Amino acid sequence: MVHGVSKLVMASVAPATLSRYTKEYVAFFAWADGSVREVSSWSDLDGVMVDYLDELFELNQGRGRSAAGNLVSAVNLFFPGAKGCLPACGKLLKGWARLRPSAAWPPISRGLNRLVAFWLFKAGFPWHGMAVLLGFSCLLRISEVLQVVAQDIVFKGDAVLPAGFKHEALIRLGKAKTGEEQSVVISELWVASLLKVMVGKWQKGRLFAFSSAELRTKFGQAVEAWGFGSVGYVFHSNRHGRATEED
Repeated sequence: MVHGVSKLVMASVAPATLSRYTKEYVAFFAWADGSVREVSSWSDLDGVMVDYLDELFELNQGRGRSAAGNLVSAVNLFFPGAKGCLPACGKLLKGWARLRPSAAWPPISRGLNRLVAFWLFKAGFPWHGMAVLLGFSCLLRISEVLQVVAQDIVFKGDAVLPAGFKHEALIRLGKAKTGEEQSVVISELWVASLLKVMVGKWQKGRLFAFSSAELRTKFGQAVEAWGFGSVGYVFHSNRHGRATEED
């Protein structure tokens, strides 16, 4: 059951269909709870849903278009006013069908990850570059990167860390895909040192004040600039690349 939605409205679709709609609706709003975007209009909701579905496309290797369609249908059912007000989502579903890949996203190498970050720093997008570095170094999904808060980063030597802490920094994630109160570590001294300098200029709140769509765009521009635009790298390739290193 969805809170605040008329039983009669929900009865307008078959029970099995309602179950699918509700599942995707709940998953989306659980994700959106940590979104960097504020929603005050249907247009805002359209944008946040596109960010979410973009992430699903990457994480699921292009599979799951039916789940994406169920989410859009769910929102239209549970919020009748949204019908006709989610044009970007409609275009995304059409694009999903056309671009569904037949192969897995390629893992990015450590060297190319560093080059992408370097390009972003040099181009005037240091926070985007830092996000790319953390995506690789900490095996973070794009939504996990974007929810990092300055106060939740602790560097080696801080009294709150246990004696003998072997890494250079620890980042508390809070809510992640694998559960509540997750954390990751940074092992590379230079990445932690760079982050420490940048965090020192940040008072509080989220480090990355941009959407996942913007981060994907900047990442793609950097990859293209280095001549790897045709390979098929996506932001999730950072996590995939580091995981491949660990195997």
